[in-house]
Amino acid sequence: EERAPAALASLELSRQAERIAAAAPALLTARNEEARTRVAARIRAQLAGLEALRAHLRGTATDPNALRAIEPAVAGLDRNLDALDGLVAERLTAASRKEELLRRLSTTLIGAQRLVAPSTLVIESQLAAARRSATETGIGLSETVARFVPLQKAKLEITAVNDHLLRAADAAGIADLPLLAFPLQRSLDALEALTPELEPQLQERFAERVRDLKGLAEGPTSLPAAREQELRALARGERLLAENATLSGGLTQAADRLVAAAKDDITAAGGEAAMVRRTSTGVLLATVLASLLSSALIVWLYVDRNLVSRLQALAQSMLAIAGGNLQAPLPATGPDELGQMAEALRVFRDTAVEVE
Repeated sequence: EERAPAALASLELSRQAERIAAAAPALLTARNEEARTRVAARIRAQLAGLEALRAHLRGTATDPNALRAIEPAVAGLDRNLDALDGLVAERLTAASRKEELLRRLSTTLIGAQRLVAPSTLVIESQLAAARRSATETGIGLSETVARFVPLQKAKLEITAVNDHLLRAADAAGIADLPLLAFPLQRSLDALEALTPELEPQLQERFAERVRDLKGLAEGPTSLPAAREQELRALARGERLLAENATLSGGLTQAADRLVAAAKDDITAAGGEAAMVRRTSTGVLLATVLASLLSSALIVWLYVDRNLVSRLQALAQSMLAIAGGNLQAPLPATGPDELGQMAEALRVFRDTAVEVE
């Protein structure tokens, strides 16, 4: 009655800690703020249940060392989940900023391509016409080719910058970002070098697009920086998850010690109950034997030696008087019914003697 609830509470505490540790990864991988809020609320409810179980164990646990090991583990889980919730909010903020930067990249890319594409199409049509007519002079053809090459290189470098930024936005680890930064910077430098080679009417607008691309590729507000923040938050979250698993394991071990202590108490209480049962059986048998012995003594000492003998004496006296022997001895009178019968018999005998 006293120890079984403690054992059950210890087991429930261990299972509750395991459920919390299992729910934490779902918090880290939340896709949006709504999912984060929902998972965090569920974990908070489980933590409240864990605190209630710990409070219950304070009054029932028999192993103070195990209980002292449980309390810092519970506090560590609470602290880590608060930190994890903050990291998830930071990761979601970085992911949201990354999505916004990707949309800006798409807009900038489209603008740069629209800037270069018409001139490229015009020069391609001029080259095609020159090949068909075969009237273009060598100087004019070389000028056309000289105008065409920078535009073609610009298109290739713009595409390369876009590819590098997209790969940086989806980098698997922080170590991959510096590897992607080198070709990205090379392509940006190539675009800056190509700007003076373009037609004068394109140079200013093209330089503006290059500055937009550099803003997306460099600095604390760039795509690689947003991805780095996201990856750092994930890395810290994974460390917290590993720490939560360790705390949960320690909490489970402490709960197992409490369960073992409660099982020992239950075993001891079972032994005591068996001893009490055996003692009670012996006492009951002794009581039955004493009752039987008392009954036999009552029958022998009181019923047989008192009641039966007096009844026999009274019956003999009555038979003797009825047979005419008025001098027959009478049993002693007394306050009980047999004594009253003996008194009545004496009166009857005295009356018979007087009549005679």
